[in-house]
Amino acid sequence: MTTSGARRPGLITAWKQRQARGQATLDTAPRPKFDFKGFEQPNETGLEAIIGNDDSVIVPDTANAPWRPLVCLRIYAPGEDLVGSGILIRPDVILTAAHNVYRLGTKAYATSIVAHVGKTQTGVAGAEAYAKRVQCPPEYVACSGPNDSKRYAYDFALIFLNTDALGRWTKPEHIPDIAAQTPMTDAEMRAAHLTIAGYPCYPNAAIVLRKCLGNVISLAGDGLYYDMDSMPGQSGGPVFRYNETTKKLAFAGVHTTGFETENRARRYDALMQKNIGAWLGGAGSKAIA
Repeated sequence: MTTSGARRPGLITAWKQRQARGQATLDTAPRPKFDFKGFEQPNETGLEAIIGNDDSVIVPDTANAPWRPLVCLRIYAPGEDLVGSGILIRPDVILTAAHNVYRLGTKAYATSIVAHVGKTQTGVAGAEAYAKRVQCPPEYVACSGPNDSKRYAYDFALIFLNTDALGRWTKPEHIPDIAAQTPMTDAEMRAAHLTIAGYPCYPNAAIVLRKCLGNVISLAGDGLYYDMDSMPGQSGGPVFRYNETTKKLAFAGVHTTGFETENRARRYDALMQKNIGAWLGGAGSKAIA
């Protein structure tokens, strides 16, 4: 009891408070090995779009730059087994889409997430780790469901891992410090030849890292629209510009959804940068002991 007579919040109360802030702790118990072959992906994000011909190609060597920090996610959620994508931004932190960690259709967090880097076409991964905690904007959690248009503004999240195994395999020089990057301007976005990369689920095909190059179609607030192809499973993957000379990755946004004529990312802007910085700094990210 406190001196004021008020009762300290119990675990259930504290858990609800963390949910309201966009937090959850996850089960890190080992999962059975998954071969990533012929996976059919449930889709909560709208149509993932192949625009015209499919221009995406398989990345043959995931150990080369800029592909080393690209992450494949196996996501377990109530009633769903999912595949998602992301990018390592710290040795033990992944940036991804909020709908990969919180499912608006069931209003439930994922219960377990297994992350891999360096996954080859044979299914072998360079390293594996488990999510111990996730953080997404509370505004995303508060959305009424998958059809709530407000969700697009908040569809980004961080996954905190139980080990730095992914970072040790990737190596520090290949992990982009996105939180320190100045967001790209409209002019830079429109002039850039962008890349989208992730782990899409093609019917009856192994899940491998794919990339696609393309251009911006339009910019609207926090929305970044482009003509690059995507498939379910690619959500959460980075959209970026890569300089072959400097070997630097300029982050443009988090891929979130597709439509019949364009695909969409949650643009990396000052709001996303502020949230990522706060979460990395520990604001509102303490796990249940």
